[in-house]
Amino acid sequence: MESKGYLGTIWSWIRALAAFVGGLLGAMCLVLLLCNLCLSAYDNTTPLLREESKLVAVQPKGYPWSYNVHLLCADPPKKGEPGDADPTFSMSLLDDVDVLGGGGDQFPPDHKRPRRNTTHFPTVLYEAPSGVPGSIAFLPPARVRNPNSPFPQPQPPNNGTEINQVSPYPGSWIVALQAAHKVQRVCVWDRPGYGFSDTGPVEFGQVAESLHQALERSGEKGPFILVGDGYGGLLTRVFAAKYASLVHSVLYVDSQSAQTWFRFPPEYNMLTLRVHRFFTHLLPTLISPLGITRFYSLFTQYDPSMSRVLASKRPSPSTAELSTPLRSRLTAEVYESHTHHSTSYTALLKAQPPRYPSNKPAIILSSDEQMQRNKAWAEGQRALAEEITSEEGREAWVVVKGGVGHDLCSPTGGKDGRGRRACSRALIHLFSIE
Repeated sequence: MESKGYLGTIWSWIRALAAFVGGLLGAMCLVLLLCNLCLSAYDNTTPLLREESKLVAVQPKGYPWSYNVHLLCADPPKKGEPGDADPTFSMSLLDDVDVLGGGGDQFPPDHKRPRRNTTHFPTVLYEAPSGVPGSIAFLPPARVRNPNSPFPQPQPPNNGTEINQVSPYPGSWIVALQAAHKVQRVCVWDRPGYGFSDTGPVEFGQVAESLHQALERSGEKGPFILVGDGYGGLLTRVFAAKYASLVHSVLYVDSQSAQTWFRFPPEYNMLTLRVHRFFTHLLPTLISPLGITRFYSLFTQYDPSMSRVLASKRPSPSTAELSTPLRSRLTAEVYESHTHHSTSYTALLKAQPPRYPSNKPAIILSSDEQMQRNKAWAEGQRALAEEITSEEGREAWVVVKGGVGHDLCSPTGGKDGRGRRACSRALIHLFSIE
């Protein structure tokens, strides 16, 4: 009896301790949730990026409600205005230096030719990679943090780095060309769940329709030079197939393809893939509303609201964990559109000739490093250049060599910035086409 009573007492203490710890953890989670909601409410008061920014209400077919997406379309600065003549741009970007190796064609020799039509110009429409809000292209470069100053830096998002005054953000090379008056009007947008946009659908067809509605309701008539960067290349292709009359030309920047995006990873089986996705996608999404990463960054890095609103996977280090909507969106992209049974896969299958305008001028830029590393990627680039794009429409398929990785247009892409050089030359060439 005494032994039983002694064990019973221990068990009672264990139960009481478990109840106390459980209650404490529950209270901490509740406090974190409330604090994170307050921080999110504060971040929602952040003004839009520029005067030209718009929140446009859209509702693609089949989606139950409308939501706002952030669209930013801007003309180049006038001569003498702030932002005119980007100091990071140089005509040497267009020099015919041996930085490119032909995967199919060599680069067109006439990328410097002037336009004869100087009254009507195509608009550049940029589709950003996965995990990157498109409007981040218009952010100035991050400044080096002063370790002796406890105050936030004025240029968000702040990764605490600076690369020779050159903006490292995806799409910023297009803004640099615009500031140098090499292209004219530029449009970027935040896909649903990214940046300033509300949460919305993931399916490719609905995302493309959302973009079309936003452009139409903002009075943007095109024609558009579509620039698809990585994952953005998939959406660009679907958009081009659905709205071929709006397309002037297409630039694919090391674009994803059906061979890569919907491919079952060979290094996993079904069980290990599910475990991997649980720990890398689902679990971080489930704990994201607690805001642990956001608070850590807030109190240690002093990041301003814009760093959380425009959280991004690129450039490195990633700040995607600072945004709960973005974290949820990335998980949805994996679970809802990363399979052969998804409507996104069906939409991409339809986005090929004859629905896809394969005769429109197109340039395909591919990373030689990425192609050498991944045979499926190489096959996807070949299919994009030779099957999706017709011989009539293909201006060039350029395989960029010299250590240029998937982030092809980065200012640090390869020796002497050859990746960014290839991107600049390609876009200027397409812009010169009447």
